[in-house]
Amino acid sequence: MITLSSPAVAGKTTEINKAIRLREELGSSYFGGTVALPHPVSPLPIATFVSVILLKHPIEWDTDGNKVDLVILVAIEKNNAKVFQLWNYLGKIIQDATFVERLKRHPTFDYFIQELSQILD
Repeated sequence: MITLSSPAVAGKTTEINKAIRLREELGSSYFGGTVALPHPVSPLPIATFVSVILLKHPIEWDTDGNKVDLVILVAIEKNNAKVFQLWNYLGKIIQDATFVERLKRHPTFDYFIQELSQILD
C-alpha cells in the first residue's frame, strides 16, 4: 500500500474514524470504477485534509462487492463554505477514466495535486 497524505489527522484519528464509519452506515462511499471517496458524516472541527491511499491490489469496499484500489479520504472543516468546492474538484478528477492508471505510474501526492490542477484548467 502506498499512502500519500497530509499530516492534518495527527491526534484526531479516533474522531475521524467514528465520523467516517457513521457515514458508511448511511451508504457506501464507493464512487465507481475502482475509487472510493470516504468522508465524515458531517464537517469536523479540524483543518480540511485529503489523504490518498493507492493500493497495490484492489480490496472489496462494500457489501455490494465493489472493489477499489484508490481511496481518497476527505474531511472538510466546519464553518468554511469555500472548501466545499473541493468536492467539485475531486469529482472532476475521478471522472477522468485514466486518472487512476496515471496515478499508479506516478504515486506521489505532488503528482496527485499536479493532475488535479491540470484537470481544473
